[in-house]
Amino acid sequence: MAKIKRKAQNKIKQRGDKKEVCEIFKVNKGKKEKSVELCGEVEAGKEKASKHVKEAEKKQLFYAVIIMAAVLVLFFAAYAMFQQSKKFEYNGFKFEKIMYDKLPLYYTKISITRMDGNIINYNLYLRNDPRKNNIESDAFVQFMRGTIFVSLNKDFEKCEDTNLAMTNIGMLFGAIGLDLRGALDNLEQAETLKRPYVTCENTKNNTVILYTEADKTSIIQQGDCYAINVANCGILNATEAFIMQVLSDMQKRP
Repeated sequence: MAKIKRKAQNKIKQRGDKKEVCEIFKVNKGKKEKSVELCGEVEAGKEKASKHVKEAEKKQLFYAVIIMAAVLVLFFAAYAMFQQSKKFEYNGFKFEKIMYDKLPLYYTKISITRMDGNIINYNLYLRNDPRKNNIESDAFVQFMRGTIFVSLNKDFEKCEDTNLAMTNIGMLFGAIGLDLRGALDNLEQAETLKRPYVTCENTKNNTVILYTEADKTSIIQQGDCYAINVANCGILNATEAFIMQVLSDMQKRP
């Protein structure tokens, strides 16, 4: 059987655009030893092209990594800006826009001193952006004497947000430690339903929050009476504006 040994010797000859590469092998057959030279040609241009391709691929990979990194940085920066845009300050209160299911709410936590002197944290949720809920008001809410009446008429039953508005104002005054009593500003309705008949004129030494229908929504103070004029069933907007008025004026008290 013949034995083949490779010699550590290569011959390279340049012939134009081609290289001739030869290797020498020793073939032992019995006692005879014979040298065999095997040669082949390689195009020099192909080697150079292969190197250029590898260098181009490296550059492409480098730029791809840079672009991906830049996209990620921009994404996280945009996300951070978007999150920050949901937070704002209004009248000294720090609000955050949150989603409750698909319903946007404006949330803030407020420190309130109750009538008994205890301090609580009150969680306020508004349906309307307080920055855009621009309702004219000349009121300065003082705290509040006597019985507190919330008086309106049955015409507000047609407004879909009336119950929510009454719930919100009741929760706030309950947190402060004040009890509200419901009343009607229409004598006939009050007698029929056996409810107190309360207006700004007939109730003295008590506090009245009186809802009336009007052409323009506004809040007007008449002594201890706060007349909340409501246009186009905007009772929730008006109530949230009054709530913010109460809380802002509470912060101003010494």
